[in-house]
Amino acid sequence: ELKARLEIYRANILYALSRVALLVYVVDHGPTIEVVDVIFYSIYSSVILMGMLFLAALWFEDYKKWGVFSDLKRDIKRWRDYLKYSLQAHFGTLINLFEYRVDALLAVYFIDLKLLGVYSVALSFGQLNYYIVNSINTVLFPTIVRDSMELSEYLRVLRMAMIPIVLGTCGVVLGVNLLGTIVFGQEYTEIGIYVALLAPIFVLESYNRLFATLLKAHNGLYEFNRIAIYSLCLYFPLLFLF
Repeated sequence: ELKARLEIYRANILYALSRVALLVYVVDHGPTIEVVDVIFYSIYSSVILMGMLFLAALWFEDYKKWGVFSDLKRDIKRWRDYLKYSLQAHFGTLINLFEYRVDALLAVYFIDLKLLGVYSVALSFGQLNYYIVNSINTVLFPTIVRDSMELSEYLRVLRMAMIPIVLGTCGVVLGVNLLGTIVFGQEYTEIGIYVALLAPIFVLESYNRLFATLLKAHNGLYEFNRIAIYSLCLYFPLLFLF
C-alpha cells in the first residue's frame, strides 16, 4: 500500500525495522533455538510489525484518512469479491511454490544426501538473481496500478530487464566456485558445474516472475493459473528424467 502511494521511504523504514527485529530475536535465541520456537517467533514478529504499523499511522496521521463504520460496513459487503479474487490469485502461486520445493523431496529417492546438498546450494546461488526481479517488480507494480501501464510498455520493460538478469546470472556462474569454496569448503567445488547447467532455468524463471506480475496486475488470473497447471503437468516427467 505504501509503495502504491510511492511512499517508498516509509516502506523501506518499516522493512528495515522488521529485519532488525528478526536479527535481535535470532541473536538472542540462536544458540538454543528449537523447532517449536518458530511459533513464538511468528507471534513475536506479528506483534512487532503491527506495533510499528500502528505507531507509523499515528506519527504520519494516517488515521485521519481512515473511514468510519459506514466505510467498514461497505468493505464487509465487498469481502466476497476480495475472497474470490484471493482464491484465484493464490491458486497458481501455491502451485508454483509446490514446484519450487518438490524437486528436493523427490531427489532424495534418486541421489545421495551429499549430492542433494550440492544441488540445493547450487539452486540457492542461482536464485540470487531473483533479487533483481524483485527490484524490478518493486518499481513496476505500483506503476502498473497507478498509471494503468499499457502492454507495450510492459514488454519494453521486459526487454530492458534482459540485461540485468543475464548479467546477474553470468556473474553468479563465474563467481560461484570461489564463493562456494570459501563458504562451504573444498567438498563443494563442483557447485559451479550445476549452476552453469541450471543457468538457462534461472533466466527463464526470472521472466516467469515478471510475467506473473503482468498477468496479476491486468487481472489475467485465469491465464496465470492455467499456465501454472500446464507447467506442473510438464514438470514431473522432466524432473524424473533429470
